[in-house]
Amino acid sequence: MQTELVRLSASSPELPAVLALYESAFPANERREPEEIIGSEGGPGELLAVKCSGELAGMLAVLSYKDITHILYFAVMPEMRDRGIGAAALAALRGRYPGQRIIADPERPEPYRPNIEQRLRRLAFYERCGYYPTEVKYTWRGEDYVIVSNGGAITEKEFGLFWKHFHPERRREDE
Repeated sequence: MQTELVRLSASSPELPAVLALYESAFPANERREPEEIIGSEGGPGELLAVKCSGELAGMLAVLSYKDITHILYFAVMPEMRDRGIGAAALAALRGRYPGQRIIADPERPEPYRPNIEQRLRRLAFYERCGYYPTEVKYTWRGEDYVIVSNGGAITEKEFGLFWKHFHPERRREDE
């Protein structure tokens, strides 16, 4: 299975299907406006179609600053899950951003949450793909997250500076 990442723009033919996946995969309180995740040519953000053997298989939205690339959104088409596509997409992302610390923020596996099994599976998936939980934890829009990292550790201060770069008017991303 050949996996490639294709940068999307507002005129990309895959964009409607990718946005439909985005809306179905993420709760409304966790989503941003589509314009915010599409990014601009040469900008710090990329909306990527995950393609396997030419077929749309998923999406990744990332934001980069200095040596940190943050996976904001990552989803695989429901009918294509459990085929290794997610792991292949993360490997392709590593190839796209060599030398970068790539971070993601799955929901914290708090035992009181009703979807604890799903949270544990997500965290285990990232760990199988070479990511490890860090000490960085935060809350955004009522949801608790933990930062997982691949390619090097990240501190809470670095994470705060990452978001301060994009939102200098705010002290923290979740305010």
